[in-house]
Amino acid sequence: MNIYPYGHDFGNSETCGVLIVGDEHRSRCIPSVSYPANSQGFSELGNKLGDGRYIYSDDEMELYMGDLAIDQSFSPDSSMGDINRYASHQSRYFLLTVAASLTDEREFGIHVVTGLPVLTFLGNPELRKAIPKALSGTYEFALNGKKRTIHVTVGQILMEGASVLPHLGLKGDLLKAVIDIGGRTTDLYVVRGQSPIEELCRHGTMGVELALRSFNQRFERKHGRELSSYELKKLQESYVSSRRPDIPFMVDGIQVYGAMDILEQTMMEEGRKIVSFVSKRWNETETGKVASSYDDVLIIGGGAYYFGEMIQSRIRHARIVEQPEMANVEGYAMAAERLLYRRRVAS
Repeated sequence: MNIYPYGHDFGNSETCGVLIVGDEHRSRCIPSVSYPANSQGFSELGNKLGDGRYIYSDDEMELYMGDLAIDQSFSPDSSMGDINRYASHQSRYFLLTVAASLTDEREFGIHVVTGLPVLTFLGNPELRKAIPKALSGTYEFALNGKKRTIHVTVGQILMEGASVLPHLGLKGDLLKAVIDIGGRTTDLYVVRGQSPIEELCRHGTMGVELALRSFNQRFERKHGRELSSYELKKLQESYVSSRRPDIPFMVDGIQVYGAMDILEQTMMEEGRKIVSFVSKRWNETETGKVASSYDDVLIIGGGAYYFGEMIQSRIRHARIVEQPEMANVEGYAMAAERLLYRRRVAS
């Protein structure tokens, strides 16, 4: 049986996984939402499972996962904001779904590294112990009707941000930093050499999903209804495109426009909060210079697409990494690869 290194990132907005097979890094992200499924009814209605659409099932339940949950439910289930979700059944369902989607093998093993936000990691040692217990084990299930068996071993829990430190180069005693913007949180991580600076590592409650919640409240006040998860996803896709075309939505049988204007205003306000949060924590002078003495500042997380340029306007040498939403999980997978190698050598 093959055993692979695997990085698992159960984010508020998306769950991302990286499976390392030889020299190949296979990756996938799906929205961190699910909904009770009825696969028989789904198929009887003429629906088909396209690429990226998944139904997870085991002896106890059947779930639409990710985009399919958004397609099939106005408001799919999410554990957003619950720190215990990292050690939950739901985290395991998403781990198994994403891992199984990255290979056709019926049975295989994964050596997992995952992570926690900075203050969640520092303030919850019991949670760090609970995650391996919750996720490790042998699981038999089906993904899109195909039987699978995955043997899961959790090898390490890292602090979010620490996983991308190899991108920074840790020689010498220069300060290097990471700004990780997610769905509900923005985490700051600073190291000198390989030692984290506790005073400069901070956690803020702000991000993309919180901005979307505020947007939906404004849209409802204006038009009398909220947008569904499916509609929000389409609007987000338009927002991060180069042209940001407006999208009409139906309200009482009439197409209404202007959702993009409301979203742009809301994102700008959330971005100002994030820039203010970073500036207050990393301010170095009375003239307002922020992180000026830092050798390198990386912006990662899905929020980089929305707020990265605003941060760069304040910290000129900050840089957005390629595929910022994958930065943490790629680091987890590489850490898992090193752990698995040492384990094999030791045995």
